[in-house]
Amino acid sequence: PNTIYPRSSWKVSRSISSVPRWTRRQQSKSPGDNSFATHSGTKNISVGFKCLGSSLLRELFGERGDLGDRRARGESVMAAFATAGAALGRVDRQRRAVCGRRVAAVRTATVRQVAVDGWAANEEEVFDVVETVYENKADEYAPTYRLLAAREEQERQGILGQSSVTYGEYDLRLFGKLLKAAQPKPGEVFYDLGSGVGRLVLAAGLLYPPFSACKGIELLPNLHEKGLKYFEDFEGLDPPHPAKPLLGIECGDFEEADLTDADVVFCYSTTWAAVGATLSMVSRKLGEDLKLGARCITADKTLAEIAGDGVGFELLEKIEGPNTDTGDSMGYVFRKVAR
Repeated sequence: PNTIYPRSSWKVSRSISSVPRWTRRQQSKSPGDNSFATHSGTKNISVGFKCLGSSLLRELFGERGDLGDRRARGESVMAAFATAGAALGRVDRQRRAVCGRRVAAVRTATVRQVAVDGWAANEEEVFDVVETVYENKADEYAPTYRLLAAREEQERQGILGQSSVTYGEYDLRLFGKLLKAAQPKPGEVFYDLGSGVGRLVLAAGLLYPPFSACKGIELLPNLHEKGLKYFEDFEGLDPPHPAKPLLGIECGDFEEADLTDADVVFCYSTTWAAVGATLSMVSRKLGEDLKLGARCITADKTLAEIAGDGVGFELLEKIEGPNTDTGDSMGYVFRKVAR
């Protein structure tokens, strides 16, 4: 049941006709449930059992026996099935009512309880909202579709196979731990370099609402456009989410972007070009643009201790955790310092 809690509470405001038919068929069934207990409720359950009863009646009685006797027996069988279907429908409605109350309680607690340091009081609720917006819970293949879209754009641009533009989606929970280790402060600006469809940009804004802005920079235009659409879906949640982060995605190469306003930066750098395990080019770019004291989070690669004339990066913390794309990932949190 946990897999349907967010969908029953956070509904994206778009018409059912915009969802592919196969997706609607998948959504009409409870996960792992092959019974007639669908979202359509008691009516479809009863109809399904009546159809089953009719088939069973024809198989058992065929054309033999008195017509009145067959009719009576048939009505008895179908009445039994209809009663069973109605009972299942009541159970289904009761279960969904309980789910709705649980989600409402969690949402209310999240609105009222915010930690003293501004961090979201309920991180799991944040992850549920992000996964609902990005359809990971309603459609397990959604990340694969985004990967295929990225490869299509890379092939169109002639950059397919370049490791620095490999598409991936970082684990939300590991990202949350790394972001907290970076110790964001109210009014600071967050950046995701290579932001894809903006998934971590939204997560950062919900995990730490006091950010003045959460921004992403993405090289591939089709991923950038999808990201804008997902942000619209977030704004269209029904009921609206209480947090109102200022979100934005820029389409371009972050090597040419102005990052002077950045305070906390994330780089999903597992496949980025490096000298050994050190992101030399990225270190120079961040060393030039970032202000002293800015923090940078990297995945599986490190920043250089000396990143330019009199500046470098010191390691604050490293955290290892599971990551769907790579199995495990080592995240590093750095701070820009004078050298």
